[in-house]
Amino acid sequence: MPRTRAVVFRVTPDEFGRLQEACSTGGARSISEFARGQVLRDAGQPSLAQLEEKLDQLTLVVRQLAEMVARPS
Repeated sequence: MPRTRAVVFRVTPDEFGRLQEACSTGGARSISEFARGQVLRDAGQPSLAQLEEKLDQLTLVVRQLAEMVARPS
């Protein structure tokens, strides 16, 4: 599918240098390709709040399992 939308953001000269370095290190053909890949990859990742919620749920389940195991039969 052709790309028809543009996303623009400004960076400092230092940030631009870091982007260039990361781009060449990461094997991207351009800064646009590198930035697009990073943003879209991160967009699919759960947020810290979502991860904390899942961790809380897992902690609760582990406690419940530990209590079940500790009960005398």
